[in-house]
This record gives sequence, structure tokens and C-alpha cells, in this order.
Amino acid sequence: MPPFNNIIGENPQLTDPENGNYQPLNSSAISYGCQTFLADNLSIKNKIGTSAIANYSRISETSINDNYVYVGGIITENTIWDIDTIKVVSDIIIPDNISLQILSGTKIEFQGFYSIEINGQIIAIGEPDNLIEFTSISPELFTLDENENGAWNGLRFRNILSTNNLSKLEFCKFSCSKAIEDNGFGGVISINNFSKLLINCCIFEMNLAKRGGVIFCNTNANPIISNNLMAFNYGLLSCSTIFSSYSFPKIINNTIVNNECLNEDIFLSTATIHNYISKPFVQNNIIRDNVCAFFMESEFLYAKPFYTTYNNISNGFEGTGNFDLDPNFIFYGNHPYSINSPSQCIDNGSYEISEFMTSEVDLSGNERINNIIDIGAYEFYSNSQIPYGDIDNNGLVEAYDASLALIYSIGGNPLPLIDPLPWQEWRFVIADVDGNNEIQAFDAALILQYSVGLITTFPIED
Repeated sequence: MPPFNNIIGENPQLTDPENGNYQPLNSSAISYGCQTFLADNLSIKNKIGTSAIANYSRISETSINDNYVYVGGIITENTIWDIDTIKVVSDIIIPDNISLQILSGTKIEFQGFYSIEINGQIIAIGEPDNLIEFTSISPELFTLDENENGAWNGLRFRNILSTNNLSKLEFCKFSCSKAIEDNGFGGVISINNFSKLLINCCIFEMNLAKRGGVIFCNTNANPIISNNLMAFNYGLLSCSTIFSSYSFPKIINNTIVNNECLNEDIFLSTATIHNYISKPFVQNNIIRDNVCAFFMESEFLYAKPFYTTYNNISNGFEGTGNFDLDPNFIFYGNHPYSINSPSQCIDNGSYEISEFMTSEVDLSGNERINNIIDIGAYEFYSNSQIPYGDIDNNGLVEAYDASLALIYSIGGNPLPLIDPLPWQEWRFVIADVDGNNEIQAFDAALILQYSVGLITTFPIED
């Protein structure tokens, strides 16, 4: 057993750290201390304990004495990532017949412009209040151009055997990913000739590609893309979110807003969702307020009305149940694109639940169907049983509720003396008594006036 003291000032003699190989050679670090170094194949293997799942090697805080680990290269055995932070130091490859599982709360932090190439299976399933996060080590350096600084290079699914198991990405958040090399398809996810992929209840923001700022589907790539939020993603040449070529993706109950094609050529075909010889199934989505310069102003290019139904789309679109109306987003809280009453998106989705509907909950974790399924990534749940101003939900509108609104208006959070503590979406609705989509001192003043009988209704109720 080595002594429990530090070695200071001695070269650890790592194999090739510039290219991601941190294995020590002829070093005093070998068999000393608690640092886990990369193995020969650049993949961390579990050295201590046994996995909770048979045939899986587990990277967790029980197998290392820190809350992060460096990973890169080829993963050669079924592996679980169950740790605070995975620091990616080179491209990662998941070979055929190998599965990588990522547990909720894990942060995958790319130290450079690296990708994860999936030839086997990836299962990344977070929780509504404990997402799996994929991001860059330096998000502040991310720019809306072809610069690699502050960016990583996405998840790549290429020519995976149809006999392989389903891959799942659920309750994950993706940011600062780019696809700029060659043709630059799919800022976060690129899928070629593969269909057994579910992308459900994920958040995509601040990603970029030349074509398809979020997802690229090519040649019989038919994933299910459901209950996701895509906001503030960018296309340099065409298509700010989903580009589909010779494919049949299912795009269901997503909220796709405030994305932008940066190409200012009004004669270049650009759109939010761009289809090329494809027939995507597009149902129950909110697709609004996205920007492109193309003279044919439309959220879609070359979509089929028969497969495009029950969507809220800027400028409208042919197809059963489609309309163009303000969804009435709440614009605050952890889920600012939740819908509030009145909204035409409430109970206005397809009456026939799609065979591709795979999720029992929406992006916030609420039950997915409340009466008739709503349009967008969020299901609406009425707060009508809670009176406006009753922020602590004790059945009374009191001076204490006014103090809570005032505390929040000056940046105080979470709520004191209330369990649960966070400001969930319903509290914002209840506290916004003047109906201006903000919680301000004026709301607190109105609640105080109501509590002492100076007013009997709030402006939002008039």
C-alpha cells in the first residue's frame, strides 16, 4: 500500500497527453494514489466494485476518488457513466455490440472539438429535474460561425446494423455543438441509414451547423423526435433545426421556436425544417417565430400536407388541424415555453394518438395527456383551483404572498418557508396578477391591496 502523501514536482510521464492518452509510463503515479488514468484503448474501465447491471463496467464516484474523470477513444466493453462530470479529451467511439449508458445528472463536458460516434448503442436517460447535459468546457467562447472554439462535434450515428438495440436520448440538454466540417450536417445529432433511435424530452439550445442546426437525417434515417424543445439554434447555410434527406423521421409534440438561418441570400432555399425527397410525419408541434431570409416565407420546405397535421405553425400550413395563432407561452421559470390559458394549443392536438407516441410525460415531467393531448412539448394543467395571488397555496391571499412576490421581483429565490421551495411554473402564473408576463413590485403591491380589501379582483381577471 503506497503512503498517503502527495508527490510534488515530479513529471508523471504520461504517454501522449496532447492526443488524449493520459496513461502513465514508467511513472511513480502507477499504483499510487487515487487518480484514474486512461487505459490502453483510451477508455476508462471500472477497477473497483461490481456493477449494478450485469456485464457493465461502471464509472462512478465509488470507483474513483473525485467527481470527474477523463474519457476518450474506443469503448471496448459495455459501460455505465454514473458520475458528476465526464471530461471528453478525444473523439469517443462506441463500436458495434457495445452499449454506453449515461445516468441522470451526469455532465458530459467536451474539452475540445470532439464527437461521440455510435456504431453500437447509447442509452442516456435523465430525469425531468435532473437532466444529462452535453456541452463544451468553454461555452463563453461559442460563436455563430465556423470557429471550433467553445464547441464540440455532436453525436454521430452512421450505418448502424438494423439488428442493434434501440438507442435512447431522454431528458438530456445539448448546447454548444457544431457541424462545420465538409458539408456540416446536423449540429448535435447526425443519423445516416439508421432508424432505431428515440430522441425524447430533450432541450436543444445554442447549437449550429451549416445544414440542420440540431438534427440531420439521411438515407432511411427514421428516428422518433418527440416532446423536445429546440430554441436558439442556427444554420449557417440552410435549415436551423432539422434537415431530412431521403428519410422518414417522426416529429411529434415538439416546440421549435426562435431558431435562425444566418444565410441572408433570399434566393437560397432555407427553412426551419428542410426536407429533400423526404416524408417526415409532423404532428402536434409548435413551430413559430423562426427566422430565415428565403423569399418563400415558410417554416417548412417541401413537406407533405398529408403527413403534417395538428401543428401551430407561423404563416400556416396545409394539412388537417394546422393553424397559426399565438401559443401564449408563459416566458418565465424553468420552462418558459410552457403554454398558458387561453391558448389554442390546449386540447387541440390529434384526436387519434399516434402509434409513434412513446412518452407518458411531457418535457416538464407532467402526464403527457390531460383530456386531449396538447400541441407542443408541454401539456397544460389548469391552476384554476388556486386563486390568483395565493403564492404559498394555503387557500388565502395574504400579506405574506405579497412579500413573496416582492422578494422574487428583486432576485430572491427560492421561496422561504415553503415546501417545495422552487418557483414552479404554476407559481409564476398565480403571482403575475397584472398579466404582463413578469413578476414585479407592482404585482406585490396589488396582492397586498387585495389582502386588505382595497381591491376585489386583479387586472388579469378583468
